[in-house]
Amino acid sequence: MTTHLPPTALLLSATLVLGCDRKRDDFRDCSGVDTSLAEELPTMLSQAGLYDDIETESLAENALEFTPRFPLWTDGATKRRWLLLPPGEAVDTRDPGDWVFPVGTRTFKEFTRDGVRVETRLNLKTSDGWAAASYHWDEAGSDATLQLNAADNVGGTAHDVPSATECAACHGGRGDFTLGFSATQLDGEARTSLFEAGVLSDPVEAALELDPTAAEGLGYLHGNCSHCHNPTRDQQPQATDCYAPGERNEFDLTLPHDLGDVARAPAVRTARSQLGGPRDSKVLDRMSTRVQDDDRPAMPPLGTELVDEEGLA
Repeated sequence: MTTHLPPTALLLSATLVLGCDRKRDDFRDCSGVDTSLAEELPTMLSQAGLYDDIETESLAENALEFTPRFPLWTDGATKRRWLLLPPGEAVDTRDPGDWVFPVGTRTFKEFTRDGVRVETRLNLKTSDGWAAASYHWDEAGSDATLQLNAADNVGGTAHDVPSATECAACHGGRGDFTLGFSATQLDGEARTSLFEAGVLSDPVEAALELDPTAAEGLGYLHGNCSHCHNPTRDQQPQATDCYAPGERNEFDLTLPHDLGDVARAPAVRTARSQLGGPRDSKVLDRMSTRVQDDDRPAMPPLGTELVDEEGLA
C-alpha cells in the first residue's frame, strides 16, 4: 500500500541528527543531582496543598486544571494536571516565550495506568529553586506518600516512577522548570481566559497558524523533545548533566507559540541532508526503539518503555 503524505508531512520527516551521538557512561546517571529541596516537601500528598479533603477528592479552591496541547508520551498513561499559584500572584507573561512563575507556585501531575492511579508528581518553586518529587498512591487510593527513589511497576502496573534526581533531567532544560503550561502549550482561547482570570500578568495574543498536519508533527517534537533539545538547555539555572544532549546539542525542537510558516520551524530549519527522507532520520530511528544503547540512545530516553506508534506515524 502506498501512502501519500502532504508537503508539510514531508517537511516533518526531514533528516535530523540528534546531539546524543557521543558515548558517555554517565549519560543516564543522575545521582549527582541535589535533591535537598525535594527532601523538604510534605511527607503526604494530603499535606501538599492540592486537596482540601483528599478522602472526598475535594480540590483546593485555587487548583487550576489544565491540559497541554502537545502532551509528553508516557506509555499511554492518563494524566491530569493542576497549577496552584500563591494568593494574589500571577504568572509573569511579559515575555511570551519565557513565562516566569512566582515563588510558591505548585504544579501537580497525576498518572493513571491501566485504571490504577499510581502517582502524583509535585513541582514547588521555592526561593532557592524548584523542588520536585513523586507521591505514590496507596492501594486503597486514600493518600500518596513522598518517594525520592525510582520505583518500577508501581501499583501492580507496568508504570515506572522516576527518582527525584531524574525530575531535573527534563524540567531543568527550561528557564523556569515548568513544562506544559506555556504560550505554545495553551491555545489562544485558554490564554485569554487565564488573563481575564488574573492568572497571567499580560495577554499573549499571537497564534500558532499552522495546518493541522504540521502543528501535530512539530507539536509532538515540542512536547517530547524540546525540553532537552533546545540551544539554551545547558544555561538554565537547574540544568543537569544527566540525560543532557551535551556539546552537540545544536537542534532546537521548540515550537514557537507564534509560528505561522512551517518552513520557519526550528525542527525544519535545523534539518540535515535531504528533506523528505524519513528512513535516514535519526529522530525517527531513535523514536522507534526503547533499547538504551550508547550508540543509539532511545528517544525519549526517560519515562517510557513502549514506542509511541501513533506519535511515530
